[in-house]
Amino acid sequence: MATRTKGSYNPGDTVLGNWKLNHLIGEGSFGKVYEARREDFGRFYAAAVKILPVPANQVEEMIDEIDEFSMVANLKESGNIVGYADREVVGDKSGSCDVILRMELLTPFFEYAYSNKLAVRDIIRLGIDICKALEISQKFNIAHKNIKPENIFVSKMGDFMLGDFAISQTAEKIASGLPKKGAYAYVAPEMYLGDPCGTNVDIYSLGIVLYRMLNENRIPFLPEHPAQISGALYKEAVVKRVRGAPLPNPKDATGRLAEIILKACAFAPGDRYGAPGQMREELEAVLYTEEEAVIAYPRGDLIQPKPLEYIEEDDIPFSETIVWEAAPPFEPEKPPARESDKPEKNENIEQPAKTAPKPRPPAAKKRGWKSIVLLCAAVFALLALGTGAYFVISAAANPKKDPGGPANAENGPRADESAASAAGNIANGGYAAIAGDRVYYSNGSDNWTLYTAKTNGSGKTKLNDDKSYGINVDGGMIYYINATDDRKIYSMKADGSERRKLCDGESSNINVDGGMIYYVDESDGGAIYSMKTDGSGRRRLCDDRSSCVNVDGGMIYYVNESDNGTIYSMKTDGSGRRRLCDDWYARYMNVSGGKIYYSNTADGKRLYVMKTDGSGAHSICDDGSHNINVAGELIYYSNISDGGKIYLIKEDGSGKYKLNDDDSQNINLAGELIYYINISDNYKMYSIRIDGSGRRAVE
Repeated sequence: MATRTKGSYNPGDTVLGNWKLNHLIGEGSFGKVYEARREDFGRFYAAAVKILPVPANQVEEMIDEIDEFSMVANLKESGNIVGYADREVVGDKSGSCDVILRMELLTPFFEYAYSNKLAVRDIIRLGIDICKALEISQKFNIAHKNIKPENIFVSKMGDFMLGDFAISQTAEKIASGLPKKGAYAYVAPEMYLGDPCGTNVDIYSLGIVLYRMLNENRIPFLPEHPAQISGALYKEAVVKRVRGAPLPNPKDATGRLAEIILKACAFAPGDRYGAPGQMREELEAVLYTEEEAVIAYPRGDLIQPKPLEYIEEDDIPFSETIVWEAAPPFEPEKPPARESDKPEKNENIEQPAKTAPKPRPPAAKKRGWKSIVLLCAAVFALLALGTGAYFVISAAANPKKDPGGPANAENGPRADESAASAAGNIANGGYAAIAGDRVYYSNGSDNWTLYTAKTNGSGKTKLNDDKSYGINVDGGMIYYINATDDRKIYSMKADGSERRKLCDGESSNINVDGGMIYYVDESDGGAIYSMKTDGSGRRRLCDDRSSCVNVDGGMIYYVNESDNGTIYSMKTDGSGRRRLCDDWYARYMNVSGGKIYYSNTADGKRLYVMKTDGSGAHSICDDGSHNINVAGELIYYSNISDGGKIYLIKEDGSGKYKLNDDDSQNINLAGELIYYINISDNYKMYSIRIDGSGRRAVE
């Protein structure tokens, strides 16, 4: 141990032999970090120097831990771990010491985030890189226990690196319960409650970091930006999380990415990833290139972090005497009936019809990441197909009648029991549409430009040079979103002539109906707009941040993200706006035959149906359901309670029938065929007949 006197350190002081402290670059409860410089033969070198005050009775343990981890960090494969290149211990008469560490000079994550344009793919890369760091540390049974953005750094090459293992312990030590040294905002529930825990507490904390960065810089259960956050609200959010409240999706994460994050943040350790390598592989599967972003994230993938407007966790007076054991388990409460924060002028919101309480069925089985069935995952799957066009049918052709008998004598569907569902397919993103005997589609092998071909694959013709999606075909015209021109709505004739721009706003959820175009204007906070098909008469219909827009029978049905993701309706002129039910975060909504079908997140993602006036809401079956598509009296869905296999069922719950054994998503109906993405076969597109026969890969 060096004999130099312990005390304050100032710029200009020399430590570790010949490293001169330049300026302070960070400090916290762990100590201080300085930029340091050294000159050798006229060349200057820079490094970071961390100074940790340590009680004398903990120095030996701290040094042993630092030396052990330095060995791990210096391994060749540990490029995502901040290693310690040198150390020194300085003591004084009081018996306390300073541990001085030298390491690579890196950019703190938040500094990098605020000075660069971040995209969703950058946060996915962050997750992948930190998983790699955890894979190495866990080989040596070392848990970090303090993963948070402040302990993540960015190298000159743009790699994300995990630092500050100052409170890490071996797996044997943490098996008896972890001390509450980790940041409250990210700590795993079992770690805070003092329960036995393992190294996947790090996976949990990483999940919360990803959640925050994809949720406008806010941890779960905090009010949305720009509301300022008090210490009481912050504590309430943390307490709600550690008691097991289900986390809603992060605002900027959907589909499979959201499912990966929520699995990492599962309340029960056994429901999380068992190893960081598993999480890394699944994040790698959803990583996309800048060129693919326009299709994977048609609304844009930039996520510039919002300013921090709440008290940091270290400043919140958490009581160590909270009697957690006496706290009641979390029971979800449905949001109270209330008017929207932004009601239409002179228009009162009608309340949903009162219905008798219905018994709650048993909880749906949980399953992992493969249950996610949103469009963005489908896009990655389609990109994986390589060359060639894909044919996801988005509107109905006249189906042929199949004179054949049932696939199963007892409960198999007959071919003539199913008709193609235009609304259900359009809800899947509109990457293709059928009119007559032709399909119009976005060709992934040619920069997602618009092509047409006959339904048998012949007569293939390129129609434009635009990156196109949201394709609608109506009255000999094609309407689509042009991602090459900032996602503006365009139209052209079915032969590709008379191409023209219809509006200037960034758009999504385009629906063409009755000579009108209904769409979400992302440039105006996600409000719903309408205009004529020639682009004239543009008007705003409501102020709600909207998704899952369906137009049916003179009405617009949508999920109001401004009101907890509940289902709303209004007339196509914007009048008569009302909330239809209190079920929050409804997903995969389909309107068909006077009924609304949806996945009810508030009730275990069960398949629900209600009338279009909001009455009679009830579950159809106990299965967790995604990717709902309705044709006549038959409902097709990915059964996430059975590995994502495609099932069909009737509205009364009868005739339930499994159609395939693949983990499936993006179900599209087209006459006699069902098109879907087969997760079980590397996200290739497959088709089957509506009776489940004829399974084949679509080449």
